[in-house]
Amino acid sequence: MLRELVTASAIGLFMVGGAYAQSSTEVPTTTVPATPATPEPVQMVKKAEGHLATDLLGRTVYNGTSEESEAIGDVNDFTVGPDGQIQAIVIGVGGFLGLGEKNVAIEYGLVKFEDRNDSEVLVVETTAEKLDALEPFEEAAYRPVPADESVNETRPATAQDLNNAPVEKAPEELIDSEADRNVTPAN
Repeated sequence: MLRELVTASAIGLFMVGGAYAQSSTEVPTTTVPATPATPEPVQMVKKAEGHLATDLLGRTVYNGTSEESEAIGDVNDFTVGPDGQIQAIVIGVGGFLGLGEKNVAIEYGLVKFEDRNDSEVLVVETTAEKLDALEPFEEAAYRPVPADESVNETRPATAQDLNNAPVEKAPEELIDSEADRNVTPAN
């Protein structure tokens, strides 16, 4: 029995060694793949009008289309009315990396879809400060809550609300000159 095992092992090693020698003695052929022709750029077009909500969530909202325009927030949600139409877009403003961010709702009609550098951007003609001055969006108003719970009724801000939003001035904007400071110069 031991003799059969040794013989079988030797035959197995012989076969593996032969296969190894055969594969290592082959001369590899190298072929240079043909350089594929550069395809002509294909124009991208949308086949349907409108937008997918999933494509809009998380998108940055700008205050214009120029290179100098500022990012004023990002899309966090939408509200849909009983008629099935989008009533408001919920924009996250302020904060850093999601911390300290405040959600505000504005009428969906205030959002424009504009071209900028061959891509479509969301534009709301306002400032981050005016958005931040709006009342916070109350998500709880759209969910069932106990009847005795106090939840502010949320309505989207209008263009007039944005124009009238109280914006706090920065301390350096409050002081225009030495005379405005009411400071007596030291002698």
